[in-house]
Amino acid sequence: LANQIVIAASTRNPERRAAAETRLAAADRHARLHALVRRLDHGYSPVRIYAAEKILALGERGAVGALVRRCVREPNRNVRRHLTAVLRAFDEPETAALFVRHLADPEPAHRFRTLQNLGVFRDRRVVPVLVRRLRLLASGFPQAAASFTTERAYIRGWRLISGGTGNQVVEVPDPEIDVLRTGVRLEVRVRLVEIQLTVELLRDLTGQRLGAEPAAWERWLAEHPDAPLAPPAP
Repeated sequence: LANQIVIAASTRNPERRAAAETRLAAADRHARLHALVRRLDHGYSPVRIYAAEKILALGERGAVGALVRRCVREPNRNVRRHLTAVLRAFDEPETAALFVRHLADPEPAHRFRTLQNLGVFRDRRVVPVLVRRLRLLASGFPQAAASFTTERAYIRGWRLISGGTGNQVVEVPDPEIDVLRTGVRLEVRVRLVEIQLTVELLRDLTGQRLGAEPAAWERWLAEHPDAPLAPPAP
């Protein structure tokens, strides 16, 4: 099944694509869903997009958590746009709660994407979590480190390249190259950007402009525990 997903997403041969789609449609539902979720992490971006859109087409709400995780970890902006569209189409009430789990991700870029997505999938229940997060960030500011790493190229995945003479179509695998970083990480990092993003998100969700002082947000939250979400910015 995994190979059929790659073929359906990659091939330019309509007959091969149709055959792959037919095999997918005939497969056991659970096996198909498992294969699609695994292909959300494929090295070739069209395969990731295809897997996400196929999950939506099948109405597999049980895969929303996997889509959220991929959205947080996805470095390709175009793929993230497709993932966000799929999550919007599902309109799952717990989407924001699934994103909240990634606020403590050790990778800064993942946390930043989480904050951005919490601005898209707005939920009143996120506000207390963000206030606590702001307190945690402020208590640990600033932090600094440095990093010494070695970079090595490796083959991340394969994509199918079509060609031929007109009478015959040939597809050959083409490697996608990525870089593996190893070594000791001492990256210089302060939390100012994350604090700013958190404050901006709180302002967007609540309509309040209380700055970056956690105590101010804690007081407001204590006084307005059931305050509704502010209207989204135009």
